[in-house]
Amino acid sequence: MAVSRNPAMFAWQPGPAGHGFIVTENGTALRTPKGHIFTVPSADLAAAIAAELREAELREVGFKKSGFKPNGGKFTDRQAHLTKLALTALDLVAGGDRDQIVTQLADKIQFDSILYQATHPPRLVAAQHRHWQPVIDQLSGFFARPILVTTAMTALPQNPDLTAKIADWLRRQSPHDLVVVGNLVEHSGSLALAMAAVLGWITTAQLVEASLLVEQLHLQIWGEDDEARARLSEIQLEIETVMRFRELCH
Repeated sequence: MAVSRNPAMFAWQPGPAGHGFIVTENGTALRTPKGHIFTVPSADLAAAIAAELREAELREVGFKKSGFKPNGGKFTDRQAHLTKLALTALDLVAGGDRDQIVTQLADKIQFDSILYQATHPPRLVAAQHRHWQPVIDQLSGFFARPILVTTAMTALPQNPDLTAKIADWLRRQSPHDLVVVGNLVEHSGSLALAMAAVLGWITTAQLVEASLLVEQLHLQIWGEDDEARARLSEIQLEIETVMRFRELCH
């Protein structure tokens, strides 16, 4: 496909019969790399993605220049976070092996970072109890199964009934919310925190604080480290972007 010399006009339009909202380029519906029409669940998300793509085009890394175009390909612009999350929902979740994704996500509870807790220093123990324990208790009640916590360094198997109930809950989530859960687990290290965020029990700020609890305390104790601080800032940005994506979906 020839590269157009004119900047692409990215916009959106309602889907047929009220089924979602379609992201368009010069009035034509865009397609994902796997050929699905680029449809999202809300007008707000469609507008945000169109704006993101217009900015990408201005940076000369638009759809055509990056290889992702209406007939397929791959979008590589690192700053188009919302676009990539929406594409993942369409191609890898809705258009992929959803049962495998659910199973893999549910199994993350076995190695959830907030279930493996420290016994010192006292500041960290207190912070764990303040930020993590309410989430653990609330999820235990929600799934009607105990969630085990350990201070040991070895794996602590959770009750298979708990994993099954988590899987049942995940199956009821939309493809976009499954993408949110998966990305939050990746960035926070905790399925429990990810589920609490999707359920609306904790805010974005609370999620960031709970996710970076140990690392932030280490910086306070041992002093600032530019590389570590930059890494934490990157994680915070990723979490905030995923949460913004969730808010725009609803």
